[in-house]
Amino acid sequence: MEIDPKKMDFDKMKSGKNLKSDANVNQAGNVDGVDNGVKYNPAPSFTPPANPSPISNPSQPTTSLKKPTELLSEAWGLYKARWKTFLGIIVAPILLMLLAFLVFRIGAFGMGFLDISFSEFSAVNILVYSIGFVLILALFLAIIIIQIWSQVALIYAIKDNEDIGIKKAYQKSKSKIKSFFWASILVGFITMGGFILFTVPGFIFAVWFAFAVFIVITENLKGMDAVLKSREYARGYWWQILWRFLFLYIVMIGVMIVASIVLMLIPILGNLVSIALTPLIMIYMFLIYGNLREIKGNFEFMPSAKAKKSFIAVGVLGIVAIPLLFGLIIITSLNSAKDKVMDANNKYEESINSAEESFEDTIKNRDKQRVLDLYSISKMLKRHKEENGIYPVSYTSTKLNENNQVTRKIKSANENADIPVDPNDPSYYYSYKSVNGKSFEIAARLENMEDKDCEIVNNMCIYKISN
Repeated sequence: MEIDPKKMDFDKMKSGKNLKSDANVNQAGNVDGVDNGVKYNPAPSFTPPANPSPISNPSQPTTSLKKPTELLSEAWGLYKARWKTFLGIIVAPILLMLLAFLVFRIGAFGMGFLDISFSEFSAVNILVYSIGFVLILALFLAIIIIQIWSQVALIYAIKDNEDIGIKKAYQKSKSKIKSFFWASILVGFITMGGFILFTVPGFIFAVWFAFAVFIVITENLKGMDAVLKSREYARGYWWQILWRFLFLYIVMIGVMIVASIVLMLIPILGNLVSIALTPLIMIYMFLIYGNLREIKGNFEFMPSAKAKKSFIAVGVLGIVAIPLLFGLIIITSLNSAKDKVMDANNKYEESINSAEESFEDTIKNRDKQRVLDLYSISKMLKRHKEENGIYPVSYTSTKLNENNQVTRKIKSANENADIPVDPNDPSYYYSYKSVNGKSFEIAARLENMEDKDCEIVNNMCIYKISN
């Protein structure tokens, strides 16, 4: 659908039956390029009463918004008609920033800023770094201001009923930079607070306040007045507006997908596509705002101080209070976890100490059992001597936990009773030795190296009984 850009003037929307002379009407909120006193009446599809009230009621929707396809078609028509101005406004700050970066880089090299090491401490170095920091900060602030200025200039170029050109758009928009920036900060602050407050309020606010910056430019309102009037325009049309936003998003995604195929061959086109789409998106958004303004007519709007404070409080609550609350919860949880860890460590240390004590007791008990076993074996050997007149002969140490000639003789003399084995058998065992059969020596390895009754042999504690 092609449109005549000269007919696109949202500040002069009037119904045919209620057109009044501009000279006889005095309405607040005039902007550049709009005659004073214009009164906006409801759209032609709404039949006004015989004696219409001087102030329209924005609360109740009177008709539907234009279809998303129709809005996009109108946006594209306006974009084609003034594309040089729109792209020039967007590209101008980009070129200026590139130039600023180039000048800064050349200046930094010229001053030797990029060649100085932080380790080279001197008054000259400090001066150079200070100058460099100031220049970087100034450049950063300049970039922010230029970006904001270009957005305001773009809105001026869109809203005007004729192609005002790049230079005039920047000239006319200069006085609105602070108001635009402040309204944007408020919208971002409140919307972000809404997102932090369980997400859903953020989506609601994003739709409500989407037109605040347009109201700043076209209706000469500022701050929360512009923000809350945007909500009045959106009242009753939230779902319709949301769908039109989603439609644009889907279209833009489709364009980027198609462009991405080409971008694989020509990567630089990615930035160019983003730049080219910016004015089209802004035009589309402005057309939705203009459509709402056409439907609801021009109306006086004075938000209460309570309403302003309420939404500011939402932003504060979401951005400041909620993170602080979560921070306190996290800190409390960490302290609780720290206490639990300390308790666990204390219990662990107590458990270790208890285990060590228990382990020491266990070792002593096993060593005690070994000593008792050796005396039991000694009795079994004496029975063998009573029956056979001598002890079993073994010229070398014999393990008593094995089936050998010595163990068989001992068992035979004791009615085949089992010979005691070490508690840690087979790692530990009892040994026997008798060279002449007249005497013997039996031994056990103790675990307690500090046992006073053992003999240290090859770093082992050996307890012996001889007869």
